[in-house]
Amino acid sequence: MDPDAQMGPVADHRRVDALEALTAGAEAKGARLLCGGKRLNREGYFFPPTVFADLPDEADVLKTEPF
Repeated sequence: MDPDAQMGPVADHRRVDALEALTAGAEAKGARLLCGGKRLNREGYFFPPTVFADLPDEADVLKTEPF
């Protein structure tokens, strides 16, 4: 919650695409997206911290290393 804290980018556009796919897949299986989950509208490969609720055990985001 420190306003001076920053999060760096992921490795490349493929990681951003993969993170979007994991987010969409979790939502499709019933998870509730509480924050994040959308590509940031800025230059570079940034994806915000993402938090889910009610994430089902079969969601790929629980089995796949997102970074």
